[in-house]
Amino acid sequence: MKVFVSGSIAVKSLPPEVRRRLDALIAQEARILVGDAPGVDALVQRYCAARDYTHVEVFTISEPPRTIASERFAVRKIEVPDAVKRARERQAFKDRAMTRACDASFVVWDGKSKGSFANITRAFDAGKRVTVYLVPEERFLSPDEIDKETIESIFRAYHGYTASEVIAVLARKGNNRFKRPRDLTRYLLARGVVTEEDGVLAPAPGSSHLFLAERYRGKRSGIRYANAFLAWIERTPEEGDKNSSGTKTVQQHLFHKMQEQHDGK
Repeated sequence: MKVFVSGSIAVKSLPPEVRRRLDALIAQEARILVGDAPGVDALVQRYCAARDYTHVEVFTISEPPRTIASERFAVRKIEVPDAVKRARERQAFKDRAMTRACDASFVVWDGKSKGSFANITRAFDAGKRVTVYLVPEERFLSPDEIDKETIESIFRAYHGYTASEVIAVLARKGNNRFKRPRDLTRYLLARGVVTEEDGVLAPAPGSSHLFLAERYRGKRSGIRYANAFLAWIERTPEEGDKNSSGTKTVQQHLFHKMQEQHDGK
């Protein structure tokens, strides 16, 4: 069995549960496919080398690899077209190659890493078995949590959605009420859900749970839309459905939402 092991660059040490899972793979004599990045890649390489386990293949686009913990590891260099210039896109060639080559994908994820998110969704699309250890929660996701919707919800909890992405998600669900980001902005401004100052949007009082703040060089630069916003916008009336008290209706909804959260504590 070939297992593609990957994870977030931000991870600084392998959790005990992950080490035990690697020990199980070693006991099974699985072939471990791993990259050469800092973080999880380097940690997995060093863990295998420390246990004198050499049934490891390091995938790289570099010559030599950025990380190689043992001269006894196999190395597979992935060629990238010269036309591809951006570093993230070049590294993605390596990750796609490992997904194609593996039987199963094991991802140690901080919930934030875009590369790890891409590895998980790519494995889904390829029909590979997927295991995810979620570092912030210090646990493996259960089998019924290993699906695209749950993985995207975890990712969006950290990154949110742009207005264009919100519109696209709604359209996929058959809701075409907004055509452009500005349509969504006007809708929210009219209902007092957001405010706008000098072209920068901010949550109105009582609606901060619907948004994530964007910052640039320490200053607020706008908003992204949280998972809670998608649930909220799907329940709110369309523009033509509101009556003269439409703004109050939304404010009442926000009050009830906050009350429910308070009562649930």
